[in-house]
Amino acid sequence: MAAIEKSNVALLRSKEERDFRLIYWVSFSFFLVVCVFARLLPPQWRPFPPGPNGRRSVIDEARAAANTTIPFAFMR
Repeated sequence: MAAIEKSNVALLRSKEERDFRLIYWVSFSFFLVVCVFARLLPPQWRPFPPGPNGRRSVIDEARAAANTTIPFAFMR
């Protein structure tokens, strides 16, 4: 009985990991497009302020935006 319960927990955990990765890559891709587009705008129109050490790379901005929004998808 305990082996069945452990396998169910392992399946649920792997499903959650796949869901997290899928949502992360979809949101990262979306924010990457947004950040690239924002770089084409004049500085006063950009939606993201520069980082504390000045301007960050497009990849870093997209990663930060994805890491900020992803936890909200898993709140219950």
